Amino acid sequence: MELYAAAHFAILPFRYGAGSKLKLLEACSRGIPVLTTSGGNCGNVRLPPFVTVSDDACDWCIAIQNTVPNDQWALQATAFNNDYSPARTIIPLLKLLECA
Repeated sequence: MELYAAAHFAILPFRYGAGSKLKLLEACSRGIPVLTTSGGNCGNVRLPPFVTVSDDACDWCIAIQNTVPNDQWALQATAFNNDYSPARTIIPLLKLLECA
């Protein structure tokens, strides 16, 4: 957790999504800009604007050069965290399983 406080970017250079989704969700919830491959993205479609999904390293360089933290990141990170919170994702699934 201390590493996230010092991080400038989270980099997910994966060819496939084994465990990358949790890393992406954690970084996004903390408002840390993410550079990820399409495999590392694992199908997330509603990502905050501070996430760059590309398989081209040049796109990552451009994102690094153009990334300027702003006050909206905290709001975007909070909204993203709320969308993927246990209350919104796991609890409805558990209720569905209870009824089955």
